[in-house]
Amino acid sequence: MTLHEVQSRVSSDEFALWIADYSIEPWGEIRSDLQMGILATVMASCFAAKGTTYTPADFMPEFKEKVDQSIEDMKEAAKQFCLLMGGTVR
Repeated sequence: MTLHEVQSRVSSDEFALWIADYSIEPWGEIRSDLQMGILATVMASCFAAKGTTYTPADFMPEFKEKVDQSIEDMKEAAKQFCLLMGGTVR
């Protein structure tokens, strides 16, 4: 659904309710990452050496800002990936 379609179907009052609901109980990928991070923390703690502690953040992906790469950097990364997968580079 496009933004225009959403704006034509949802009133500002309903949109405000959705925002309020999200602020109380977020949903989506970030929330899923947190849930899985909590589960991974529990599982890792069960098998960890005594005194080792984990937090959910230890198991959550960190999304960093996109870094600009030159064409040469991209070519080199592709070559390295090809070699890593057992291919050959000409």
